[in-house]
Amino acid sequence: MNPAIQSGTARFEATLINAKLLKSTRLTGVAVIEGFCIVVYLAADFNFEQLTAVRKIILCGLTAAVLFLIWRVAGGIPL
Repeated sequence: MNPAIQSGTARFEATLINAKLLKSTRLTGVAVIEGFCIVVYLAADFNFEQLTAVRKIILCGLTAAVLFLIWRVAGGIPL
């Protein structure tokens, strides 16, 4: 199967299931972060040995996701 289709389908299914499970909590953003992590795993394999431009973008995305979770748990503005 084409890797682009595989990463899109895997991300969609995992994010949908996680969003349904976390629907009643304040952490539904975890579903989006999970989808991003799945795409990164399938495309770049979470390898940060040499920081290329693409890996820097991935690292910035993961850092933003962690900061969002910390802000959300700390009582940020409800969405």
